[in-house]
Amino acid sequence: MTAPSTFKTLAKGKVATRIPNDVSFSHAAAIPAQFVAAWQVIHRLARLDEGETILIHTAGNGTVQAAIQLVKSLGAIVYATVGLAEKKQLIIDVSRVPEEHILYSRYASFAKAKPRMDEALMWLSTRWQATSCSPL
Repeated sequence: MTAPSTFKTLAKGKVATRIPNDVSFSHAAAIPAQFVAAWQVIHRLARLDEGETILIHTAGNGTVQAAIQLVKSLGAIVYATVGLAEKKQLIIDVSRVPEEHILYSRYASFAKAKPRMDEALMWLSTRWQATSCSPL
């Protein structure tokens, strides 16, 4: 026996949207999760402010793309690292990060190529973490 309306799903119309035909349900369901994770890191952990600079590693994944959008909406400056040229072009085209702000993470020299950062957001192996934190 269940209570009335136990299996109903209710959402206000202004917080719901239709899923476009070219987007699968599983992809659409992942979008809020990526933005919530990015929001937590940018606003609660890093407490990034306008004009501050952040280095975001492995900029090709969905959560990082969400983080880039949130950082830019704050008026902060984004530097990003990528491992492949295709990912670099994706960041330029989709996220509108200037080309000179995108560095290759596969080379330790990226630590020398960037200015001093206020924060770093990373999903790096332990090997690269010390190099990444040097400009902080």
